[in-house]
Amino acid sequence: MEPVMYVRTIAIFAAVLVAGCKPHRAAEPPTPAGDQPVVIEEDVVLQVSNNNWSDVVLYMVHDGRRMRFTVVTAARSAEFAIPPRWINANGTVQFVAHRIGGTDEYISPAVSVRLGHTVTLSLESNLVRSSVGVW
Repeated sequence: MEPVMYVRTIAIFAAVLVAGCKPHRAAEPPTPAGDQPVVIEEDVVLQVSNNNWSDVVLYMVHDGRRMRFTVVTAARSAEFAIPPRWINANGTVQFVAHRIGGTDEYISPAVSVRLGHTVTLSLESNLVRSSVGVW
């Protein structure tokens, strides 16, 4: 046998051997046509309605510390996802809204939430009249 044929035979044998060592993935069973995959809500949704004439900085109180969360533009509404790590150990969230350029602020009561809940925060022109709700 010629050396070139010998090298080709070894190369083909090695390629087949390596291909046989590749891990195989199990085929996923087909889903029935009418079934849709179930999507699990992982975050708490925060809906903010800013009825104030100023932009408002929104903080979250987490384990007694105030942490900047976001800014809501004046006279706008916005929606944010609150990651689970920002929810207190006892399952509550608390917000502090501070008007940019002002000294007034709104401190919400601590509200109890679960993953998948929606928290509505309504910021009024006088921040003291603001409100929070969960549904």
